[in-house]
Amino acid sequence: MKRQLIKGIQLQKSRGTAYSNEKALLDKANEIADRVVLKLIKDEYRSGKISASRLAQILKRLVPEPGELKRFCPKSKTPFLKKGCS
Repeated sequence: MKRQLIKGIQLQKSRGTAYSNEKALLDKANEIADRVVLKLIKDEYRSGKISASRLAQILKRLVPEPGELKRFCPKSKTPFLKKGCS
């Protein structure tokens, strides 16, 4: 959904329509996507049936773009440490 939003914004830009709140839209989309990914990863880890390396593989599949992964990883550190993930 996030990719569709970004494509839609870019399409509108190419047609001459600019959003004054584009950054806020993208920030909100990032926030929602981050919450979903964190919940999925926490649920998988909480089950206790997978290793940390497998969890890393899952994360890489959920967030395949390097730039997005760099943006996401610092946000994920604190919630994982609070849950006892190491």
